Amino acid sequence: MPSVFLQPWGPLLVVIHALSSIVLCGASVHQALLAVQLVRRQPVRPSLLQTYALTTLGAYLSVMISGALLYPRYRVVIRALFLDRQAPWAANLFDFKENLATLGLPLAIGALLMARPLSAAPPSIARTATNQAPEPAATRVVVAMYCFLTVGTALICLSNVIAGLLCTAVRGA
Repeated sequence: MPSVFLQPWGPLLVVIHALSSIVLCGASVHQALLAVQLVRRQPVRPSLLQTYALTTLGAYLSVMISGALLYPRYRVVIRALFLDRQAPWAANLFDFKENLATLGLPLAIGALLMARPLSAAPPSIARTATNQAPEPAATRVVVAMYCFLTVGTALICLSNVIAGLLCTAVRGA
């Protein structure tokens, strides 16, 4: 078999990819939970908005870069030699997972951009509903957009982890 780009580094790259995915799932779900708290007008620590947004984007980039470095090995060793012949559904699921991941990156970037003004916003967005003054409509729109972006990122990350585990379990590679 011909040599494949970074083939000897494959196991290490798989571990980096998996660990980055775990961090990504944790950070994106925590970020989504904070966004839901904002929508429900529950108190949040504003500094956490930016912390989770940066962690989510950093982990997302790490997952995508390590996945891109693994892709030639996957394409030749796993997909061409096994999945296309033995489990075409897993090959299709992998392609769907990759396309979905591409949609999630702009959501993570948008969430980071939205987290900056929210983390610097006055504490009125962090007050409970009982003592909160009416918040401007613009703030409600920003919070709703932030919630959409973060929940979308978290859902994509969680579904991609499940799909990745299913694809890996087919061959155990």
